Amino acid sequence: MLEYISHDSLAKVKEILRKANLNREIAINIPSLELQFKSDMISETIDDVESGYKMDRMYLMYQESTSSLKIKSKKYEVFIRLGEWAYETNIPNSHLVLGTNPRRFGTDYFCQIELSQSIEDNEYIYIIKKISKLAGKGAIERLNRGLGSDTVKKRQRRVTLVDKLKADVIAFNEDEWLCVSKIDKVKIENEDSHAEILSDFLEDLLIYAFTIESIVNEKTDE
Repeated sequence: MLEYISHDSLAKVKEILRKANLNREIAINIPSLELQFKSDMISETIDDVESGYKMDRMYLMYQESTSSLKIKSKKYEVFIRLGEWAYETNIPNSHLVLGTNPRRFGTDYFCQIELSQSIEDNEYIYIIKKISKLAGKGAIERLNRGLGSDTVKKRQRRVTLVDKLKADVIAFNEDEWLCVSKIDKVKIENEDSHAEILSDFLEDLLIYAFTIESIVNEKTDE
């Protein structure tokens, strides 16, 4: 039976994000954006002083450089922020943000996941984003960029995202949610599996985020 993630399960996920490292190279190419991303390690956790919130920051690095993202001929840093955010949640300090420096995708928090909205059953923890709503907590508001009040195109972009990712859609709490990633609850109890969990989760998250950018940058017929 699906239910919202428990404090205990979420604490384990956040511990992995803060303390584990990659066990393999992550390599992602998005041809439509001329985007190449490679990372083989995560930096040490540092206090984030730029967000205005109490957050930790970790850089996704490649060959000891923080410039892990290349778009056309320009290189960018990619980092993760984890901690508090602008609104209260049932489990505090659980907001996860992907950012770039310089701000390649408009802001330095172009992808956001509220981890306290994750759900779980006896086997897995599911990291999810709401696709049945176009705005509000949990919604993928980035997909609305440039569409004004056109709800038809906004909903079509959500269908396109699910199709491109071949993602599972989960019905829960009277809404539909796209599964960004899922974590095996047996593996999470084994510290030797934490690097694998982190690598798989970050790869899923980055593919999800970059696929959104490819969709919102597609030319559409007026």
